[in-house]
Amino acid sequence: MGSGQRRYELTGLQDAQVELWNLTRNERLVDFTYAEGTLAFQDSASDTTYYFVAGKGAWLKPQIVADEPSEWKSPSNGADYLMITHEDFYSDLEPLASHYQELGMRVQRVKVGDIYDEFSFGLKTPQAIFDFIQYAYFNYQPPSPTYILLVGDASWDYKGYDSQPYVDFIPTHSFMTQKWGETASDNWFVSVSGQNPLPDCYIGRFPVNTSDEAEVLVQKSLAYAQAPPGYWRSQVIFTNGANSPEIDAPYFDSTAQALIDNYFPEWYDPPRIFSTPSAGYEQYLGDSQDLIQQVNLGAAMINYIGHAGNQMWETLDQSQIPLLTNGDKMPFTAAFSCFTGIFSNTTGFGEALILQPGGGAIAYWSNTALGYQYNNGYINDYLFQTLFAEDSLTFGAAATGAKWEYSVLFGNLGNVIETYTLLGDPAASFVFEDPDPSDTLDNSPPQISFSVPGTNFRSGDFIQNPVTFSCEVFDSTELELSSLVMELADLSADTVWQWSGIPDSSLLALQGFEINYFG
Repeated sequence: MGSGQRRYELTGLQDAQVELWNLTRNERLVDFTYAEGTLAFQDSASDTTYYFVAGKGAWLKPQIVADEPSEWKSPSNGADYLMITHEDFYSDLEPLASHYQELGMRVQRVKVGDIYDEFSFGLKTPQAIFDFIQYAYFNYQPPSPTYILLVGDASWDYKGYDSQPYVDFIPTHSFMTQKWGETASDNWFVSVSGQNPLPDCYIGRFPVNTSDEAEVLVQKSLAYAQAPPGYWRSQVIFTNGANSPEIDAPYFDSTAQALIDNYFPEWYDPPRIFSTPSAGYEQYLGDSQDLIQQVNLGAAMINYIGHAGNQMWETLDQSQIPLLTNGDKMPFTAAFSCFTGIFSNTTGFGEALILQPGGGAIAYWSNTALGYQYNNGYINDYLFQTLFAEDSLTFGAAATGAKWEYSVLFGNLGNVIETYTLLGDPAASFVFEDPDPSDTLDNSPPQISFSVPGTNFRSGDFIQNPVTFSCEVFDSTELELSSLVMELADLSADTVWQWSGIPDSSLLALQGFEINYFG
C-alpha cells in the first residue's frame, strides 16, 4: 500500500485502558483515541508495519529477586564431583551429596542460575555451563573435577511455545548429526580439552521435572549403594529385537553371543530374550512378558541390541515399564539401537526406565539419534571391555572409557561419541559380581533340615529347655541358600516357630514350616 501517514481504527476491545505499540519501530504510541471499545490512531507506516495493542492488565510484571552472591569463578575452589542443578532441585540433592562426601569426595552443588550470573552475564545458555566446567577443569584446586551431574530435564522449546509440558531446567547442547538432523548431546559439556569431541570428565543427567522425580532418583542411587547381596548381581540379561530371522537377527544374536563368549566363563548361561531369533537361537524366543519376569528377579545389567524408537524396544514398550517391580535389584541398562537415550523435549524410554519408582533401571546408556548396526556393535564391545575390566567401576568411567576405546579406530564415526548419553549418576559403582558355577536358577522347593546337638530331632519331638537348634536351607543342587541358629529357653507354654527368611526369596518358592516345643 506504500508508505506515508495512515489512519487506523480497531473495534471490539473490552479493556478500560489500553496501550499501543509500533513493533516495527519498537515505539510506544500515545497519540490515539479510545472510547467504547474502539481505538483510533494515525501513524506513519511502511509497506509492512506491525502494531500491538493490549489492556494494561495484560502486561507481565517483572519480579525483582535479590541475588545471592556466588564465587564459582575462583581458583580457590576444588571439587571431585560437580552437581549442576536447577534451583528447584537443589535441596533434593543434599542426601546424595552427603553420601559422596562421606566417601571422601569433594562435592559441590552448584545452582545453574549462579553459573549464568558468573559466566554469561545472567543470560541462560548452555555455553555458560560448558565455560564453567572448563574453568573448573583447568583452574580448580587439583585434582580436576571427575564427575559431572546435570539435574533437571531439558527442552529445545526454552520459551515455552510448545503446548507440551516440557521445561528447559538444564539446557543440553544441540548439534547436527550426519543423517538424522539435530539432537541432544550432553557429551559436549565435558569435551573441554582440545578440539575433539572426546569427554574429559564423566557426565550423567537426572532428567527430572519435579521434586518428586528428583527424590526418586536420589533414593534409588542411595539404595543402589547399599544394594542387597545375592545371585542377581551376577545376572546379565541379553535381549535382542530384530525384524527378520534371516536379515538382521543373525548379526544381533551373534553379537550378543560374542559378548558372552568373550567376557564370561564358558559355562555361563545368562538369560536371553530374543523377539525374532535367528537359526540356532530359537530356544531364546521371548516377548515382553518374559523380559519383565526376568527383570523382576533382579539383574546387574540389561544389554539390548536391536531396533527401537523413542519410547520402545522390540521386547519392551514404555507403557509396560510400570510392571517392573524389581525393587533395589536394579540393572545398569545399555541399549544399542536408535533414539532411546533421547530426553530433550520428550519423555524417552531411558528416562522412563530410570524414573520408575520401586524398580526399573539404576542408569541408562544409549544414543539420542539414529544408530548404526556395526557402530553400535563396536561401542557395545568396548563398553564390555571397560565395564568388566575391573571391579566396581563407575558408570561414568565405563561409558567414557568405551568412547575413548572406540575413537582409537573409528574416531567419531556415526556420531557415537556425541550421541551416547548417560542418564543416571555417573559416580555410582557397578555392583556386578563374578558368576559362580553353583549359581543356578532353581525354582524347585528348597530342602530344609534341622539339627539339635546330641538329639535325633524330628518335628513335634519333646525337647527339654534350654535347647539350641540350627536350620539350613538348600536347593536341589545342594547350594546353601541360608542358615539360622536359634536358642530357645524358659518356654513354659506351647510355642510356634515359623521359618520365613530366605534371602533372595524371589528366586525360590517360599517355604514355611511350624515346629512345636513343649517345656
